[in-house]
Amino acid sequence: EVRPRLVVDAAGYRGVIRSQIPELARHCPPPAPSDLCSAQQLMLAIDDDAGAKDFLDRHGAQVGDAVVTVGVDGGYSTINIQVEPSFEEVSVLVGTMPEPGDGTSGVELLKAVRAAEPWIGRPLDGGGGLIPVRRTYHRFTAAGVALVGDSAAQVMAGHGSGINEGGPDGLAQA
Repeated sequence: EVRPRLVVDAAGYRGVIRSQIPELARHCPPPAPSDLCSAQQLMLAIDDDAGAKDFLDRHGAQVGDAVVTVGVDGGYSTINIQVEPSFEEVSVLVGTMPEPGDGTSGVELLKAVRAAEPWIGRPLDGGGGLIPVRRTYHRFTAAGVALVGDSAAQVMAGHGSGINEGGPDGLAQA
């Protein structure tokens, strides 16, 4: 039998622990489907240097710049592509909040980016999932339990970034 003094729910938007603690479940309802952003963030190999350079030229960007397109699939959607200075890797971040009945997900948006930019190669690192973009819960602790990250909805709803926005680095940038 294990009796920890503190249990931290960092299980994501589903809030596995949160939903089992009546005191928290009462104050922290599960995010509505309309409050979930489908996102993917990957580092991928660059298979064609000339293709990557052409991409930068088409967008008036330089190596290391982030080329960001917003509103690509509804009001809350983005594609962010950044070619690394080594020309060995590219960072791709996509996110969308699918409308009810619209099947576009972050996975599908990433596939569309890769189809449009054939110079982008195999995935090296990263992943994705659903991110709650709603206000942070007013309460995210109870006796012996703390919610963090997506479980506490600690995401900057304006652009889906993590809890750093509320920390010292985020405050310094504000």
